[in-house]
Amino acid sequence: MRYEFKKESWFTLVSFLSPLVVYILTLAPTIYTEDSAEFVTAAATLGIGHAPGYPLYVMMGKLFTWLPIATIVWRVNLLSAVAGALAVAMLYLIIKKLTSNKIIALASSQALAFSAVFWSQSVIAEVYTLNAFFSLLSLYWLLLWQESKKICYLYSIFFLLGLAAGNHQLILMLVPVYLIYIYFNRLDKKLKLRNFLILLGLLVVGLGIYLFLPLRSLMNPALDIGNPETLSSWFRHLARLHYNDWGLLTVSGSKWALFFSFCQNILEQFSWLAIMIGLLGLVFYRQRQISWLFLGIILCQSVSIILLRNLGWSETTAYIYRVYYLVVYAVVVIFIALGLDWLWQLLKTKLKFSLKSGVIIGSIILLWPASYLWSNWTTNDLSKKTLIADYFHQLLKELPAQAVLVAKHDGFVGDTETFSLGYMKLVENIRPDVIIINDAGVIRLPADFHYLDRAYENKSFLEQRIELLQYAYEYAKFKNLPLYTTFAVSEKLPLGQQLYSRSAGYSFAVFDKEEEALTYQNKDLFCYNVKTEKFSVLSEKYFLSYLHYLRAAACLEKGDQKAQQNNLLRAIDYDDRPFSIIYNDYVEYRSWWLKNKI
Repeated sequence: MRYEFKKESWFTLVSFLSPLVVYILTLAPTIYTEDSAEFVTAAATLGIGHAPGYPLYVMMGKLFTWLPIATIVWRVNLLSAVAGALAVAMLYLIIKKLTSNKIIALASSQALAFSAVFWSQSVIAEVYTLNAFFSLLSLYWLLLWQESKKICYLYSIFFLLGLAAGNHQLILMLVPVYLIYIYFNRLDKKLKLRNFLILLGLLVVGLGIYLFLPLRSLMNPALDIGNPETLSSWFRHLARLHYNDWGLLTVSGSKWALFFSFCQNILEQFSWLAIMIGLLGLVFYRQRQISWLFLGIILCQSVSIILLRNLGWSETTAYIYRVYYLVVYAVVVIFIALGLDWLWQLLKTKLKFSLKSGVIIGSIILLWPASYLWSNWTTNDLSKKTLIADYFHQLLKELPAQAVLVAKHDGFVGDTETFSLGYMKLVENIRPDVIIINDAGVIRLPADFHYLDRAYENKSFLEQRIELLQYAYEYAKFKNLPLYTTFAVSEKLPLGQQLYSRSAGYSFAVFDKEEEALTYQNKDLFCYNVKTEKFSVLSEKYFLSYLHYLRAAACLEKGDQKAQQNNLLRAIDYDDRPFSIIYNDYVEYRSWWLKNKI
């Protein structure tokens, strides 16, 4: 008995350590695109992140910042690696319980570990691998309850679901599925209404983690997005009302496109062969109630999201949604494992294969995750990618003393820009003299800066940017400070001032007199001192596109038309959306420059 326990423990340990080692080897050494820098900043400052605040993740991230190794950002990235490896280990235990086949359980869990999207979320500061771990832990406890009918497992599950919602609210989608499953699998109807009320009560107790938001906000942390100190602002932040993205979309074709994109995502993670084996698992697995449970989880973690969010298909939306499906990928792997186990038992019965044959077949099955490790390594190896940190560090370094910098982009570029600048200012304390004007609430606006009211939120992106630029211009003019932007400016402000911009390399210097702009003597413009790396995912490509627009502007002003044209083409190649805002900014800026210089 003791030997069996040790043997089982070794398999579980391998299922955890194998992906953890790979994740550490490929871990991002610094901040990355999208929300990565914000989560590092929130953890380092014990602050309030964007809605709904992610209090559990912030507190766990803070614990990781105390590790006596590497840098703060590496430590917070490590949280995702550990969470991802724990999720893989939980998947191993679930499959082992369902199949009693250690080889299939190990191979299947590793297949999830080295699948493209799951791996990508395990090497950066993000919430999705931790959400996957909590989800799979709750599922494992549910299977233990199914086996033993001990009510303590259910109580633990619902408290965990509430608590884990403080990491990501997506886990709450499991609640109705679990309740239905529990109701129809009661033993001799022993579970009464009182027990279900206790389950919901424990869920609410777990959700009490969100009291962290007003309590911490009252202490005025460095990062305090939404300032959720009052009951109304707390609820607004908790319910994500700022995004206004809940509700059924009437354009059904757009929803169908998202559903097809979801199906394509599953195929991209695995393969047609693996999916066909998974269908065998769905059809032939004997415990039908568990199969229905798994199908319910897939629906609530995919179709429900597509239907309930007020978003139609776009390349950006499909890209964002792919990380919401991590739990779905895990359940798909469970079905594949069940299919493999059915085939294993079939071969064992029909062919009566020997131990040697079993070892050969087991080795072939283990090649499955090994193939994912091989094919996805290059894409997910972020161990040498420092472009984001290098660029924003250099941007701040090159600005003159007491400069006012307006940072306002949309989409992935905007998130990367806002959160990276926040990280540089609030965590690394780079250039404290530079005043950054941004409307995301990451960096506090100066106390005497014009207040942006609720009506501002309802305006279009370009209207917001012009208004923000107007306020920044007035502030810089009053304080007699140099004004810079992260985007090309060639527009008239609401109060009538015409602004002009010149490339300053990593940013644009802004002027209100055309003659002053045309005679501006800029520094030796870069054509990139920052390393340009091979970018492969959408958020990376969009940001690299933005950098090539900056480079094209610098080359334009240096008179190098060939380099300007090459960089413009590369920018369009990385982001080929027709008439993007950054593209229009550049075209208007280039038109003004060529008109005055020819």
